[in-house]
Amino acid sequence: MRASRRLLRMSLLVPIQQLSSTHTKPRHWKRLFGAISHQHSDTFDFTLAYLLKHNLLEYKDLIAEISAVAAGEFDLEERFRAIQSAWRVNNFTFTQHDRVPGLFLFGNITEILVQMEHDQITLQGILRSRYKLDVLAEVAKLESELQNATLLYEKWFACQVKWSYLDVVFRREGVEKDLPEETKSFQDMERQWRDVMSSAVRTR
Repeated sequence: MRASRRLLRMSLLVPIQQLSSTHTKPRHWKRLFGAISHQHSDTFDFTLAYLLKHNLLEYKDLIAEISAVAAGEFDLEERFRAIQSAWRVNNFTFTQHDRVPGLFLFGNITEILVQMEHDQITLQGILRSRYKLDVLAEVAKLESELQNATLLYEKWFACQVKWSYLDVVFRREGVEKDLPEETKSFQDMERQWRDVMSSAVRTR
């Protein structure tokens, strides 16, 4: 007899714990109450007496399903918040060119681009998930921003690679004499490149 009462208490404990989870939001309660044809209010008091009065504990399977959905949505939102927080502090590093005074170059851009791509994949997965999140608009916005930033910095880094190659070519002895017009064009471009990178350092 005692064993049966203990089992009964344990069977009641599981749905109570599931319903009391902080992951459960008003929309989950609405779904639960709607499924069992009970009127729902966002201001109701969550008590054991309330659950027993409305026989909610009889719907264990439904409670378990809704609880699992709430937990899944919470997990995805936590992933999103982690990515969002990281990009508030993630930044590029710059290094001073060893031969050109006042010229800065990207330091960790490859690492940043890899992280951008990884986070975009995660955000796209969140957007395609079956879960309904309160932050979907924010997820879509951040995913779009990272996508645009990736394209921008890939092109920016490609410019740095080309500049580095041309820098080696036009610093060779005799090149300025043999290619005066091309050398002048490169020097003009280098001044513009220096201004762009200096601005990036100041505003990062």
